[in-house]
Amino acid sequence: MRFERYDVDWKEHLKLCRYLGRGYSTTVKTVETGVVERSLNKVTLLGRVGRDAELRGQGANPVALFPLATSETFRVKRDSEEDELKQRTSWHRINVFKPGLRDSVFTYCKKGSRVLVTGRINYSEYFNDSDQKIMSTNIIADDVIFVGSEPKLSDSDLQYEG
Repeated sequence: MRFERYDVDWKEHLKLCRYLGRGYSTTVKTVETGVVERSLNKVTLLGRVGRDAELRGQGANPVALFPLATSETFRVKRDSEEDELKQRTSWHRINVFKPGLRDSVFTYCKKGSRVLVTGRINYSEYFNDSDQKIMSTNIIADDVIFVGSEPKLSDSDLQYEG
């Protein structure tokens, strides 16, 4: 394994990694060269909750789960008409394992609430009853901040499809 040399102020790089959050970055030391490589797995999402949070699992370590919708708006150009604005919604599965945070999320995280979630992406796979491999992507929340109040929406305005 070979790494190219870059003009990097490593002290500043390490400060930045620490600033971005402990537990998100990892250190790998290669045997051949002794070079230290850092990586980062961090995500920040701001969106609306798709349904009330639920607790799954039994015993001392249940997990709070809820879907989060994030939207992006883009413009579609039309030849004969004016540009049309479209909106695309992405759904994210949020998992909360931290005991204090998990209880707060379960109590206060309701459908339509606006929340800011910071955490990390987790990819996993499992086999269903038909022995088909299912790929799953989840966000493991390290912090959930409730932003603003619930919107005045009807049930048809915010539908979780999943």
